[in-house]
Amino acid sequence: MNHKVYLHLGLHKTATTSMQQYVFPFVEGVNFLGREVIDLKDNSSLYKKIAYYCFSKEENIKLKKEIGTALENTLNDSSILISDEWFTADYSGFFAFDGAHWQMKIARLSELLEGADCQVILTIRHPFEGLYSQYCEFLSVGIDELYPTFRSYAEFSNDANAYHYEYLFKSIKRNFENLSIVTFDELKDSSGVHPLCDFFQVRTLPEIGHANKREKNNEGVKVVKQSKVVKFVSSNIPKAVGKCLRQNKKLAWLKNLLIRFISDEIYLEVPTKADEQFIKDNFSKSITIYKQKDF
Repeated sequence: MNHKVYLHLGLHKTATTSMQQYVFPFVEGVNFLGREVIDLKDNSSLYKKIAYYCFSKEENIKLKKEIGTALENTLNDSSILISDEWFTADYSGFFAFDGAHWQMKIARLSELLEGADCQVILTIRHPFEGLYSQYCEFLSVGIDELYPTFRSYAEFSNDANAYHYEYLFKSIKRNFENLSIVTFDELKDSSGVHPLCDFFQVRTLPEIGHANKREKNNEGVKVVKQSKVVKFVSSNIPKAVGKCLRQNKKLAWLKNLLIRFISDEIYLEVPTKADEQFIKDNFSKSITIYKQKDF
């Protein structure tokens, strides 16, 4: 393996979609394997194999050997980049909430890349903002069936452990030696040098942009929860048809309109003062780490 492996492991709601769309495909000299902002089934074959192996509850030894051979061949030609925030949450688009927990995902990824020169970057956010935004994100795929309220998600889910930053950093460093950390506030600040230039050792990168914006106001956030019909149709659309729907603006608009029409709209109220106090009390160390950039 003659080249580097760059890994972006999340967290969720730290401009991950924007970076996957506007930045990572354009890093000079680096082969971006995914996760690209396209239908999951249309991502690169190697990315899908890596994700499937890491995210599954059951370990697939045959697949692991197959991935190892493919990675060795790929790294002989170029450096690679994998970006996927599903590595730091229990959910994935492959197995929904029935896959490996995030700690196991990271451990499996480390096993796959044993012997490679891995550089890991983690993008983090204030725990209160991050947890609430992540809960809103997962409402669209049914997190409320496991955790009916934001408070229950913050208090009892394994996802919330990723916002105990000392624990998160140790979990990653246990598997990867080189870890860089960038805050969400740094990513939003476009006044200076791009915050990811040092990580990739390049002079310039495209602006991050803004994708995946939700409709919100002072009272709450509107979330479109996918119905079973939408999930079934989306997973069975032929690749050529899906590509046509993405590239044609009028068809894309019509597709999104139909999805909204047959999906359920949920309006999640802003967290209560009690919720906010709970986060301050139980994630106080992480809040301090974030504000002081004590990495």
